[in-house]
Amino acid sequence: MCIRKIIGVIVLFSLIVSVITGCGNIDSHREDEAILSQQDNSLIESEYDEIVIKSEGSKIYLTLEEAIDQSYCVVKAKLNSINEGKTRREYNFTLEETIIGNMDEVHFIVDEGYADYSVESTDTTYSTNKTDYEVGKEYILVLYKIASVYNGRDKYMIVGDVFVKLDDSDNIAEYRRYHQKEESPYKTAKELLNYARTVTDDSKERFVYGIPFTRSSKIPDIVDASQYIVKAVVSEIESEDPNSNRDTYICEVTDILRGTTKDKINIVLFKNTVSIGKEYLFLLNKATEYSLTYTLSSVYSVVDLEKEISVAEEIYTLISK
Repeated sequence: MCIRKIIGVIVLFSLIVSVITGCGNIDSHREDEAILSQQDNSLIESEYDEIVIKSEGSKIYLTLEEAIDQSYCVVKAKLNSINEGKTRREYNFTLEETIIGNMDEVHFIVDEGYADYSVESTDTTYSTNKTDYEVGKEYILVLYKIASVYNGRDKYMIVGDVFVKLDDSDNIAEYRRYHQKEESPYKTAKELLNYARTVTDDSKERFVYGIPFTRSSKIPDIVDASQYIVKAVVSEIESEDPNSNRDTYICEVTDILRGTTKDKINIVLFKNTVSIGKEYLFLLNKATEYSLTYTLSSVYSVVDLEKEISVAEEIYTLISK
């Protein structure tokens, strides 16, 4: 049981990496190659002749109990709107009640990519290209939390594709897992929420997926939040994503002030914030020490060495202490 739950988290994390960094290039995450080989990206054309990215992948089977126990939170919420993009959709929910864990946002976003999935150890296959959710309806949501410096806000994903729609009387109107309709083991929201409280320790630490970063604009906080601090020249774009607010750049390291890096590294940067051939001071983090892609430790983690001399000097002073 424990092995299955651990593997499930690893597979989910690998799929989440593309959400966090915005990198669609599987080769940029070779450290996860064995896992990512389960997810093949292909291109299809929509009826509007636009290119849409479609994925194929597999998911570890989780029971309802396992999904609740692995979640960041379980909440009751109302769906306000659905935003369909080229590669994924966003659900905008309003929080009504927190059952397990912590939900600090009254309005929050649930992210869902377009994909065809198979569920390991089962015969279940399904597609997320069409949604089962309806605007204006209430749902019980079992959620992972995803934090990323590149998003304006935290995002969430459904654990185990648990789908619980409520009617106007708080009865369970529809219950699905992995997009397969099932008979709900509970008739009302109250019964299900009481069950959720019995299968997990609400006081345990709830894991947040994503690469650490700080929302602070203060230089000492940003320095403290950075695993790697380097000077580097931006040499070229390694991976460009027209559907995202960031691209991946190849940068040639000229000086390492903190951490250990290779001479050339990939950094995910906001679009139109750097110039090719120019040297910057970068404050960075990455998912693991084996990762090949670095991310910013804050939205203020790119320092122009020509225009922000005083900021660079403050960083040098803090590092030397």
